[in-house]
Amino acid sequence: MPDFILILVQNLFYNAEQGFFVCPMGQKMEKVGTGKRASDNGYVSQ
Repeated sequence: MPDFILILVQNLFYNAEQGFFVCPMGQKMEKVGTGKRASDNGYVSQ
């Protein structure tokens, strides 16, 4: 069994009125930051 569970943002509930996601346990999730990734061919995504 893995040490973590992958949860995709597409599967989370989003409260558009107040601008936050809700985790599977029903708790409000706060934004903690953003990240960038660069692929092997140099494409940068955020």
